[in-house]
Amino acid sequence: MLGTLSVSENTLGDFYLFSTEGYFYDPLYMYCLKLDANGDSIWANYYKGFGESILGGGLVSSDGGAILSGTTSNTLIADDGTTTMYLCKIDVNGNIVWDNYLDAQSKMGANERIYTMEIDSIPNVGFAIIGWVYDKTTYETD
Repeated sequence: MLGTLSVSENTLGDFYLFSTEGYFYDPLYMYCLKLDANGDSIWANYYKGFGESILGGGLVSSDGGAILSGTTSNTLIADDGTTTMYLCKIDVNGNIVWDNYLDAQSKMGANERIYTMEIDSIPNVGFAIIGWVYDKTTYETD
């Protein structure tokens, strides 16, 4: 495991630990561990997009589930080293409710690498994803 990035508590008193799991030269996955109020494990699951997936952040949702945001390699689209944002909504049992891939609307086109850094809630709106984009050939940021 690469380390826990965040811990959040839901309205039921359960805790979600969000991290990226894997080792160098092994596949990387977004990881979520749910604990009860006593610290006992309820479940643990791995989540991934097209290819290796690195967690940017996790957020407990109003229904007691969670939303994970991260970066995934585009190995199913084009195995060219580009990345895209990956969002994954899970229910209280860790099952995927929906997932989505978001490409940045940047001027970099085919050479872009997108990294998700954090996800945060916005009252009465939903959530915002914070990240950055750079050109993998020139290292120009956007």
